[in-house]
Amino acid sequence: MTGGNSTAEDWLKAYTKAVEQLAVDSMQVELNGGLVRDDAMPTGMTGSLIALISEDVSVQIGFFASQEGCEQFTRQLLMMEPDEEDPNAEDIADALGEIVNITAGVVKTAMNETHPSITLGLPICLCGKIQTTDQMEVAAGRISLGDETAQLVVIRSAK
Repeated sequence: MTGGNSTAEDWLKAYTKAVEQLAVDSMQVELNGGLVRDDAMPTGMTGSLIALISEDVSVQIGFFASQEGCEQFTRQLLMMEPDEEDPNAEDIADALGEIVNITAGVVKTAMNETHPSITLGLPICLCGKIQTTDQMEVAAGRISLGDETAQLVVIRSAK
C-alpha cells in the first residue's frame, strides 16, 4: 500500500474539518482557533483510533485528550446535564469511539475521490503511548474545543 495520491497531511486536513464540524454541530463546542501542528505522538492521554483502509492506503485517525478533556468531551457528546454524575470509563470509551467513528465517516466521504474503496474499521480506545515506525507517516496537532484541548493524530502507511 503506497497511499495513492494522498499524504498524511491531506488526511489531517480532512480530519480536522470533520472534528470541527462535529464539535460545533453535535457537541455545541466553541472552536478556539484552528489546528496547531505538533507531530509528536500523544503520551499519557486517553483516546480512540479507527482504521480507514482501501486497496491503496491504510490510515488510522485518532482523537486523544487528558482525562479531564475526555470527561468533558463525553459530557458534551452525550448532552449530559451539569448535575449528572461524572461519566464512567465505559461512557468515555463509548464517546471517544463515537467521535472517531462519526468523523471517520466524514473523512471517508472527503477522501472518496482519491480513494473510492475506503472501508472503516472498529474504533478502539487506549491510554498510553503510541509507538510508530519508519514505515508510517504521521501528521498530528492540537485543537482547542471549548475549555479543553484534543490531540488529533493521523498515521498513514508510508510503504
